[in-house]
Amino acid sequence: MTAPLLHVGDVAMLRGESWKVISISPTGTLFKSAVSRSPRFLTGEQVDALRHRGEMVLSAAREESLERARAQLLNTHLRDLPPEIRLRTHRAFAYVRLLDALPHGHRSLELAPSLSALAKTLNDPSPPSVRQVYALWSRWCRANRDPLALVPLIGRRGNRTSRLNPVVSAIISDMVDEIYLTEEKPTIASCVRAVGCEIQRYSDRTGIHLEMPSSKAIYRHVAARDGFQKTAGREGRRAAQIKFANRAPGPSTSRINEVWEVDHTMADVHLYDEQRGLLMGRPWITAIVDRYSRMIVGFFIGFEPPSYVSVMHALRHAIAPKTYLRDLYPSVRFDYPCCGLPELLVTDNGAEFGADAFRDAMVELTVDYQACPVRQPWYKGVIERWFLTLRLQLLQQMPGNSAGENRQNGEYQVSAVFRPRACWLWRGKPMGADRRFCSGDGQRRFA
Repeated sequence: MTAPLLHVGDVAMLRGESWKVISISPTGTLFKSAVSRSPRFLTGEQVDALRHRGEMVLSAAREESLERARAQLLNTHLRDLPPEIRLRTHRAFAYVRLLDALPHGHRSLELAPSLSALAKTLNDPSPPSVRQVYALWSRWCRANRDPLALVPLIGRRGNRTSRLNPVVSAIISDMVDEIYLTEEKPTIASCVRAVGCEIQRYSDRTGIHLEMPSSKAIYRHVAARDGFQKTAGREGRRAAQIKFANRAPGPSTSRINEVWEVDHTMADVHLYDEQRGLLMGRPWITAIVDRYSRMIVGFFIGFEPPSYVSVMHALRHAIAPKTYLRDLYPSVRFDYPCCGLPELLVTDNGAEFGADAFRDAMVELTVDYQACPVRQPWYKGVIERWFLTLRLQLLQQMPGNSAGENRQNGEYQVSAVFRPRACWLWRGKPMGADRRFCSGDGQRRFA
């Protein structure tokens, strides 16, 4: 990389002494010492040799020549700034380079059309004016042509000082701690009322009138609080640690059938026995997923609660080949190639996984098993995420979905159960049998 060119007005450090560039000619550069004020002339070869050996370097811009915020930016790197700021800086650098390359006597006349042409090349929808480019160029020169001096201070725009009385700010902070950040989980509106009462008591006690802040100011104060602090105050420190702490990943894997994860969930759907006319309830799903391929290698669906039996059924389905799939279900177009034994089976801490029968089965299958840490379900996050996908993308769209049963409020209480070849009544009129239905009072009605 070649060293940047010297310009008139630049300040260079030569063996620890500050020298300012006075003039530049084809034969060399004239410097003047900032201490002794004595001049010194160096040829181009001498300047290149000194800079190559590191004995002459351009000094950084002085803080008094720039705004303090811009002077602090000179110690950072452009790559550390946000993409939008970097794009604006690149465009500003192109404009000042254009101005710097024009002859001194023709800058004002030629700059306007040149800026329009450059703005089209840069796809800049709002190019700067001639006066703004001159201001950028002046700042760039004061910073010894450092591009970081062109960084726009967008984040510092607007009024950044609080207009609240310090006593009012302290009262808001105290009320947020005493009212809002409690396990009773009161609303921010109750905190607003508490702030008003406390300000009135302060005024009566001291005789000093304080303006009541707007509710938006209190809402902004709550929003600015640390998320961990808010969660810990309202939901407990354990909930805050789960939400914000770094979570240890599960066992690493690099190939298929290396790590399997197994878990249970209750399906959010009611099943109806058409032949007997009975509501059978919500089934349990025991699923096993391969951590590397994310494939469901085996599953078992039944109405019994999770037990050793359901786990063994799911394991048998996972281990055995599924070559019978095409014969039983001709409409299925794809194969189900999952089979074999895993090297490690990751479970939770359920009683069925701690039973002696389960341990004996793992020994006979020569499969290692490992329980995830207590109250850390993310250790087997692949199967947990698949259960969420199953619930959102499949079960929610099925007739008989039971999502409404989990709601404590609202008119919707329970979805109607899918009943083939049946007709439902709505205000005395029949409805099609392929639709879900729930009456306004939460009662299922069948024809």
